[in-house]
Formats: sequence, C-alpha cells, structure tokens
Amino acid sequence: MTEYEQKLKIEREKKALIKDRLKNILVKMGYTPTTTREDMFYFAQADGTKDQEHIYLNANSYGHKDKINVFGVFPRDNNNDYISPSEDKGYKEINISINKTDEQIIKDIERRFKPNYLNALKEVCERVNKSNNKKKQRENLINEIANILNVKSYTPNYKNDYPSINEYNNGESVNIKTDYNAQELNFNLRLNKEMGLKLVQFLKQNKVLEVKK
Repeated sequence: MTEYEQKLKIEREKKALIKDRLKNILVKMGYTPTTTREDMFYFAQADGTKDQEHIYLNANSYGHKDKINVFGVFPRDNNNDYISPSEDKGYKEINISINKTDEQIIKDIERRFKPNYLNALKEVCERVNKSNNKKKQRENLINEIANILNVKSYTPNYKNDYPSINEYNNGESVNIKTDYNAQELNFNLRLNKEMGLKLVQFLKQNKVLEVKK
C-alpha cells in the first residue's frame, strides 16, 4: 500500500466514525436518520427526520473545518416550489465545534438552532398548505367548467402555470384559465361573427364593460 493509499485509508476510517457519530446524535435527539454521505477526505454528513422536521449535520464541510454545520430543510408545495421562511422568524444555520461531546452538541442544537427553526417551519408549513389549497381550488373551478362544457381540462405538468381548458373546432378556439386565487377567469376566444356578436350582446346586457363613474 502506497503512502497516499494509506492516508486515504486512515481518512476514510476517521470519516466513517464521524458519520456514525452524527447519525447517533440524531438518534439521541429522537430523529430517524435517512441518509449519510461523505467525500474523499474530510466531509461527512447525516440527516434525520421527525414529523415535519428535517435537519442536516455536516462535519468538516467547506469553510467549516472542525465544525459541525447544522441546518434545516423546509417542505415544498405540490408544485415543488420552495417557500423560504420570513426573515423575521430568525432562522439561521449554526456551527458547533466537533470537539464538544455529543451531549454538548445536542444542547447547542436544542438551544441555539431548534427554537428558530421550528418557528420558521411552522410558518412555512402554513404557507405550503395555503399554496396547495389554492392549487386545488383552481383545479376544481376549471373541472367544474369542463363538466358544464363537456370537454377536458388541462393540468400543467410544470410550475408557474394554472389549469385551463383549450378547445379548437373549425377555426374557432376557446381558452379558459383561472387566476391564482380561483376568483377570476381569463378567456381567450376566437369565434365566428354570429357567436361573437351574441357574446357582445351578453356583455352589454350584463353591463360587464360598463364604465363606472
């Protein structure tokens, strides 16, 4: 075994011990470890979950030699959009000396990290639920219209777009889409002259375009 290979072997053994230690710290705190990771030399990582909590412990990550970097993960909404916590929630990552005992590290996490993380997590979960509810309301509205018209609705498979109805027939087309709050409908129509004039009369009779003074 070359000197370089011997060095790698020693570092791998050290790293494996650190990784196991991070995992055990999570277990002591009541988290269920999910993954562990490491690089060629120093970096070691473990993460764990408990209910909606998800925290990471990184040892010797870039710029944090001899430190354990602690940070939390927040849930995404059903569009896979990341919703970051408000700044006033005080959430921030912390660093803890790797030379402290497990008990000291746990106390630091409980005292310096978790209160602000849990506060921020609560806010993010509420906003995620609100976003998911809005998405469901948009889908329900478009499906209701689709049932009335006996046509199919379209649900986009990418974010930043809303469900819609898109129908084409003999040069005529109908596109209907909701707004974010499912309180308004956006119509894009191409109609023949007769149908267009009927629509104009409908708008007039219902004073849709009446200028309010």
